[in-house]
Amino acid sequence: RLPQPENHQPQRIFPDDRDYIMAEKRSDGSYVFTCTHLNEQALRYYTSKELIFADEMSQENRLYKKFESYPTQSTRSENPLFKDYNAAVDKSVAEGNGNPYCPEGYRTPNQTEAAIMRYYMDSGENCQTMTRTYWSFGPFGNNVKNQTKYGFVVSSVVTVNNEQALKVRCVRDLRVN
Repeated sequence: RLPQPENHQPQRIFPDDRDYIMAEKRSDGSYVFTCTHLNEQALRYYTSKELIFADEMSQENRLYKKFESYPTQSTRSENPLFKDYNAAVDKSVAEGNGNPYCPEGYRTPNQTEAAIMRYYMDSGENCQTMTRTYWSFGPFGNNVKNQTKYGFVVSSVVTVNNEQALKVRCVRDLRVN
């Protein structure tokens, strides 16, 4: 062991002690997630539109510098599977109607955003949500026989499956210069 100089302080890797992601809960129940301390290569572009339905390795599954969750979850009356949910969103967006499950200006989160919400939101809050991210294990996920895309659904944990989720916690990017 090397001798240490008097009053030696260990070097801190992150001298300003900031988290990579900061979460702020607002009084209306929404959350703002600030991700400006992430490497630029880990971030995606700003968008005010629905994300493209893409796999977990795509740029679509990255975070923007800042995003906000809607104050509450949207509840759907029908009970579609993951693939049906995303097909309905794609169809509605293609017809120029926007996301049928989110308030105007909001969209379905990607898998990374959903995981961040699950991690940072109060533990007592239910953070069930569909995502716009499917698993890239082959062109149809891991179920080639019936061509079902398995995707990321968040309930108490983030899972890869084709299960049903009755809610979506919508999000939107907040522009940062």
